[in-house]
Amino acid sequence: MEEERFPGVHRRGFGYEARELYPSKREACFYHNVQVWQEARLTAHLTLASVPGVKDNWAILTDESPTLETFWQYSLRSRIEHLFLDSKSGIFDWEHSRVRSAASLERLYLVVAISILFATLTGMAVQQSGSRRQVDADFRRGLSYLKIGLRWLVGVVHKGHPFLRLEHLFSVDPVPCFASRKARHDYYFRIIFSLIQEVEAFT
Repeated sequence: MEEERFPGVHRRGFGYEARELYPSKREACFYHNVQVWQEARLTAHLTLASVPGVKDNWAILTDESPTLETFWQYSLRSRIEHLFLDSKSGIFDWEHSRVRSAASLERLYLVVAISILFATLTGMAVQQSGSRRQVDADFRRGLSYLKIGLRWLVGVVHKGHPFLRLEHLFSVDPVPCFASRKARHDYYFRIIFSLIQEVEAFT
């Protein structure tokens, strides 16, 4: 079945673009030992999936043997995207600073990065101290630690909130953040496949 569906993937000399090999909805396929680019300069594993609830198909190239964990690790990239969003238009709006010097932008982002770290540590300290409801009224946490920390620091200035003792970043989040029940459901259940195939591509 696999050879009929993806003809030629086992044979030397056949070339495909990743989009030609995408599986059907809610399916995934692991291609082991594929040669990448026309010159076949790199041999790696290609993981393709049509993930429920995600607009675009996923294509992941990895040097590790692909498993379902590969998709989970790849999904974590969204956290980095949120960090960039907060650094730019989300909170600090540094992209509108009109600074054009690369060296100056680097120094500016250092200030932004330190601010993000300080506010995030503050937000975690707020959570640990049991004071989160003072700045985030939801019964379940609906804000990032960064935004909780920023709200608390505003309260330090305007409401007399104390500075809290800063410890360290959580290695495991004790209270995952979900903006809605749907977001919680998507986080835990959206990466579910009806069919998973593995193909060995001979080099």
